[in-house]
Amino acid sequence: NARILRLREFDFVYLQRGKRYRCVGCFDARSEVLRCACVSEATEEQTQMYRKSVATSNKAMKINLEKLDLTDVDQKLSTE
Repeated sequence: NARILRLREFDFVYLQRGKRYRCVGCFDARSEVLRCACVSEATEEQTQMYRKSVATSNKAMKINLEKLDLTDVDQKLSTE
């Protein structure tokens, strides 16, 4: 089930599974459309930076979740 990226009126069908790509553009959440100005294969350095960024974000989210007191939320959900 291949997805096709649209850039203006052009289709990008040459994207290969298993490769990482870098897209410069913006995502419209309302229409769920990614408007790309540039698509290129990501370098190894960019891939490493992406992995570090995701790992750091996951750690930060886990720390913040541990700080939250969700006992009230659990109780309210169980009574509904």
